[in-house]
Amino acid sequence: MNGKKELAEAILEGISTTIRCEFERLRIQNFNTNTKGYEYEKVVATVLSEYFGGTLEFHIRSFILDKDLIALEIMKPSQDEFDVVSTYRCAVPKIVQKVGTTLYVPYDAVAAVFEVKQTMTIEKLKQDLDKLGLLSRLPMDAERAQVIAAKNEAVNRPLRILIYYESIVAHTTLKEILIANPTSWDIVVVVKDDFTVVNGTIGLATLIAGIKDEEKGLPVFLKGNSLLNMIVGITISLKYPLTVHTTEVFLKLMEQQRSQSP
Repeated sequence: MNGKKELAEAILEGISTTIRCEFERLRIQNFNTNTKGYEYEKVVATVLSEYFGGTLEFHIRSFILDKDLIALEIMKPSQDEFDVVSTYRCAVPKIVQKVGTTLYVPYDAVAAVFEVKQTMTIEKLKQDLDKLGLLSRLPMDAERAQVIAAKNEAVNRPLRILIYYESIVAHTTLKEILIANPTSWDIVVVVKDDFTVVNGTIGLATLIAGIKDEEKGLPVFLKGNSLLNMIVGITISLKYPLTVHTTEVFLKLMEQQRSQSP
C-alpha cells in the first residue's frame, strides 16, 4: 500500500465495514416480522450507544416534553412518539418517566431525535419530516447548558436525523422533498444503499463535502461511509456541556398540578 490516499481509504473502509457489519448483525439477530419497526429502533439505539454511550443515552419510542408543555397541545403522546431520542448523560435532574406505555423525556435534555424506518417511501419520508418539523415549535431553555466543548459547526438545538434501511425514492425526488422542508432535518441515512444526505446548513456538509457558500442550505449527497458519516456528523454538530439543566419542565408540571388543585 502506497501513499496517504490509499491508506486513508483503507482505514475508512475498515471502520465503515465494522460499523455496518455490527448494524447488519443486530438487524438479522433482532428481526421480527411482527415488531420489525420496534426492532430497527433497538438496533439503531444499540449501535449508537456503542459510539456515544459515555456522553449520551438512547431511548426508544419517547414523547418529548418542552418547558411550556406546548408538545401536549400539538402532539398526542400515544401517536407522536419519536422512534429514538438521545439525551445528555449530564442532564440534571436526569429524569425520564414512563406513564402507561409512553416514555416522557424532557426536551431540554435532548441531544438528537431520530426517525427510523425499514423502507423510505415518499409517504413515510413526508410523514417523518412533518413529525420532526414539530420540534421547531417547541421552546427550549436558552440557558439549559454551559458549554465546555463545541466545534464551530455545533448547532444550538437537538439534531434531527432520519435513518432508513433501504429506499425506493429516486434521488431527484428525495432532493426536492428535502429542499421543501429545510428546517425539519439535518442528516438522512440509507444503510443498504450506503449513502448519506446532509443538510448544507450544518458543518458536516462543509467539512466533508467542501461545499461553497452558495450551496449552503441545499441537500448534499455523500456516497459511501453512511453510518460513519452520521456518527461523525453527530459528533461535530453537538455541544458538550458539563451539565444540562432540565428543571423548567418539571416546574411547569408542578404549576399545572397546583392550578388544578381544589
